[in-house]
Amino acid sequence: QLSLGQIVRKKLNGGKK
Repeated sequence: QLSLGQIVRKKLNGGKK
């Protein structure tokens, strides 16, 4: 179960880097 915040953080990390 992933939290919305965690998903957004992972997406931001992948998109930013």
